[in-house]
Amino acid sequence: MIEKLAVTLKELGLTKNDRLLIAFSGGLDSTVLSHALIALGYPLSLVHVNFQLRGEASEGDAKFCEEFALKQQVPFYLRRCDTEKFAQEKKLSIQEAARELRYSYFKELQTEHKFSAVLTAHHADDNLETFLINFTRSGGLKGLKGIPQKRDFYVRPLLGLTRKELENYTTSHKISWREDASNASEKYQRNKYRLKLIPQWKEIEADLLAKATRSLALLQEQNLAFEALLQEMLKTHLNLTGTIESLNTKHLHSKAYWPSLLRFWLEEKGPWDYLSLENLWQSENGKSLESENFILSHREGHYFLSPKKEIGDLESHQISIDTKSRAKLEFQKLPPENYPEVPSSQDALLDFDKLSFPLLLRPWQAGDRFKPLGLSGSKKVSDYLNDIKISGPAKKEQYVLCSGDDIVWLVGNRIDHRYRVTNSTKTIYFVRTL
Repeated sequence: MIEKLAVTLKELGLTKNDRLLIAFSGGLDSTVLSHALIALGYPLSLVHVNFQLRGEASEGDAKFCEEFALKQQVPFYLRRCDTEKFAQEKKLSIQEAARELRYSYFKELQTEHKFSAVLTAHHADDNLETFLINFTRSGGLKGLKGIPQKRDFYVRPLLGLTRKELENYTTSHKISWREDASNASEKYQRNKYRLKLIPQWKEIEADLLAKATRSLALLQEQNLAFEALLQEMLKTHLNLTGTIESLNTKHLHSKAYWPSLLRFWLEEKGPWDYLSLENLWQSENGKSLESENFILSHREGHYFLSPKKEIGDLESHQISIDTKSRAKLEFQKLPPENYPEVPSSQDALLDFDKLSFPLLLRPWQAGDRFKPLGLSGSKKVSDYLNDIKISGPAKKEQYVLCSGDDIVWLVGNRIDHRYRVTNSTKTIYFVRTL
C-alpha cells in the first residue's frame, strides 16, 4: 500500500519540500494516511475539528488526535464548533453545517500558514458511495465522475486504494484508530449504500472497486473534456461589462448542449430552476429569474446576469428613490476603454462627470421635458411617449432618472443628449434596468 501511495504522491506533484496539512479525524482513513506520510518522510501538520455532536465520544476523538500528533511530533490544530447552533442559524442540515465548518477552517489555516496542500483521506470505497449518491440526486456527468483527486489546494491521494487495503496496513503496522459509531447507523444515505447495497453488489461483480475506480477515472476525463468545450463556447458568446455578464442566446438555445451550457455558466451562482432558465429566451423582454445573490434577465436575444446590489451602494454616487417608484436599477462606473455594447434601450450610458449626485428615480410628471438623444431641442416627455406610441397603461409605469433638475434618462427608452458619452468622456456611468 505504501508503495502505491508513494507513486500517487509523485504523480500529484507533491514533494518532501511541500508543507502538507492533513484533515485528521482519528478514523481509519486519516490515521493510515498520516502514518504512511510520516513513514515516507513528508513534513506535515494535522488538523481536527470537534463538532461536539457525540458528547464524550467527540471529546475522545479530539484527545486521540492530539495524542497521536504528540507521539509523532507533528504540529496539531484543533477547533471546537457548536455545530447544532451553526446549523440552526444557517438553516443547514447537520451534515452540511459540519462540512462548511470543516472546510472553512481548513481554508483559514491554509491561508494563514501557507500550506502547499490540504490532504483528505477519501478512498475508493468513498468514491463509489459518492457516485451512487450523486446518481440518485440527478447529478449529471459532473456528479457521476465522483470525487476529484485534486481541486484547488485539496488533494486526495488515497482514492486509488480500498478500505480493505487500509485495514491491512493498520494490521501489519499495529496501528489503532477511533471508530465513529455513527458509521454503523443506517440513518444516513451513505451508510445505507455502504452497509447494504455495495456488499450485495460485490457478491455479483468481482473486483467491483477496481472496475468502478477505472470507470470513474474515465468519467472524470470525459467531464474535463466536455467542460473545456463549454468554456470555449462561453468565450465566444459571453461578454462582461463591469460585473454584468451577457450571453448571446440567438444561436444557442436550439443546440443540444444548451441546457449543459447554462448549468456550466450558472451553477456556482444558483440554485436555479433550470427548466425555467432554459425557456427564459421564449419569454417577453425584461422577464427575469432570481437566485439568492443574482438576477438573470432576458432581453432581445441576450441573457443578462447581474449581482444583486442595494441601490445607491456605490461610493458617493447614490440614488434617491421616490416612494412611488417600483423600478429597479443597477449602476456601475466604467473606464472609457471598457465601453460596453448596449444591446437594448433597457440600458443607459451616461457621462459620469456631468451628473450631480444623488440622482433621483421617480415616475414622470406632467410638464416634464428632456432633450432626447440625437434630436435638437427639448421635448415634453408626454409628447415623446405619444410619438413612440406608448400605451396609456405603459405610460403610468414610465420612470425618469434625474440629475438635479434635468431628466438624464427616460428609463427603458432614451437618454438626454446632454449626458451622452463622447470622445472626451473620462468615466462612463452604466445604468441597467433589472
